[in-house]
Amino acid sequence: MNFSPLACTPNATDDAAVIVVGSVGGAAMVVCIPVLILVVALKLYKQLVYRLALYLVLSALMFSVVTVLHVAQIPFLKSGNHSFDDKLCQAAAFLSTYTLWVKVLLMLCVAIHLFAYSVCFKNLKKLEATYVVMSLTVPLAVSSVPLATGSYGPAGEWCWIVNWRDNCFAMKDPIGYAEQLALWFVPTSILLLVSNGLMIAMLVVLYRRVHRGESPLHREQYRKALRHILPTAVYPMSFLVLFLPTVARRISEENSQGARDTALVFADGFCTAAYGLVAALTLLWHILVVVWSRRQKALEALKKRQKLIKQGPVYGAVATLNSEFSDVPSVLGASINCSESTEDAHTVYVVPPESEVDRRIHGHN
Repeated sequence: MNFSPLACTPNATDDAAVIVVGSVGGAAMVVCIPVLILVVALKLYKQLVYRLALYLVLSALMFSVVTVLHVAQIPFLKSGNHSFDDKLCQAAAFLSTYTLWVKVLLMLCVAIHLFAYSVCFKNLKKLEATYVVMSLTVPLAVSSVPLATGSYGPAGEWCWIVNWRDNCFAMKDPIGYAEQLALWFVPTSILLLVSNGLMIAMLVVLYRRVHRGESPLHREQYRKALRHILPTAVYPMSFLVLFLPTVARRISEENSQGARDTALVFADGFCTAAYGLVAALTLLWHILVVVWSRRQKALEALKKRQKLIKQGPVYGAVATLNSEFSDVPSVLGASINCSESTEDAHTVYVVPPESEVDRRIHGHN
């Protein structure tokens, strides 16, 4: 492995790693903003699961802004303006800790909510305010501890809780060392394992219900639920994967007496900054799954309506149409009754008119 020499001063690798972090964070910002606009435009925020995902992307956006803030301090460090640089570094460290904790707790809330709803048939919608308040206040308390003890500062390539003074392994900071473990690595590992465990258990239960449902209708309902929930399960799983390089680097530096593996340094920086990017792309994938599903259902409804109108009203058409288009209101958001009568029969079409279908498909107001 390519270990950088043990040093008590920043080197060229530090600046390069910070630039990688800032670049990935900037890319995350570019993706997060359009995704948030898309959620609002499609009015997906009216559903709790999407609101929770929206909160996740908002926290990811805040964290991405913080990663860019790390790059902003490089010119001040080069110019020797350490007074301003120290304040900027402490602010970046505090905000990094806060936004990361917000994201971890929101992921836990998403996992608990989906597990309770899908497996236990419990709707925890009333707990939304609790989710939000807990996810905003608990991280504030956690991130304030290193601020009170003066443990925020340059920690390797970027700003966080300092466990070595002057960036030197020989000068360990016992308070910062304990805070890193107690306020981040240990609780985050536990919460990520719990979140992933709930998601995996939920997916397994839904998968079994798809294949062992009481009736074809129940199996189809579970299949739809599995298809819509699957993208949401990516949140905790992706966070766990991106968290592993940070843990690996920490273990490596402990075993090598502080010598830094250059590959792990860049992997840690890239994966940490990618939290926001992955969260935004995951929500975008989720939106595309839903929108594409709605569009396909609307197109099918349009074709069936045109076919039935050409055939004309017949006896028994009410039952046929109701079964054919039972999910049209949930897909298009509305249903309109169209009545046609003849001397022989009176048929009620619970089908949206063609103009309404076109409007929904093409997004016209």
